[in-house]
Amino acid sequence: RAAVQAEKLGVGNMQTLDASHVPQEARPFVDSINRMIARLQIGIDAEKRFIADAAHELRTPIAALQLRLDNMANAPDAASRAEREQDLRDAIVRSASMIRQLLELARADAQLDAGTTEPIDVRQLVQRLVADLWPVADARAIDLGVKQFEPAFVQGRESELRMSIRNL
Repeated sequence: RAAVQAEKLGVGNMQTLDASHVPQEARPFVDSINRMIARLQIGIDAEKRFIADAAHELRTPIAALQLRLDNMANAPDAASRAEREQDLRDAIVRSASMIRQLLELARADAQLDAGTTEPIDVRQLVQRLVADLWPVADARAIDLGVKQFEPAFVQGRESELRMSIRNL
C-alpha cells in the first residue's frame, strides 16, 4: 500500500505515506520518506510564493515600460523622441537589474544551509564592490566615496552579503 501511495506522489500530491500498516522493520524508512515529503512541500510552497511575488513585482515595471514606449511613439518631434527613448533605455536597465536581483535572491534562498557560513572581511568586500561598480557610478556621476572605513568582520555567506551591499 505504501508503494502504491508513493507512486501517486507528485508536485500536486504531496500526501505523506500511511505508515499504519507498514511492518515495524520498514517503519523508520517510511517515516524518513514522510519527513522528506514534508521538506519538499516546504520547498514547493516557497517556490510558489516566490513565483507569485516575482510576477507581482514585475507587473509595475512592465507597465511602466509600456507607458514609456507609448510616450516615445507619441513624441511631437525628434528631440522629444530621443529623450523618451533614453528614458525607455534607462527603465529597461533598471528592470533588468531588478530581475537579476530577484533571480539572485531565489538562488540564495535555494542554497540556504546554516552550516556554510564563514568569517567575511566586510571592508575588503566593499572595496572590491566599489572597484567593480566605479565605472558605472562614474558615468552616472554617483559618488561611491566612504567617509570612515573601520575594519569589520561578520559571520555569513559572502555571496549573500555581496548581493546586499551591491543593492545598497
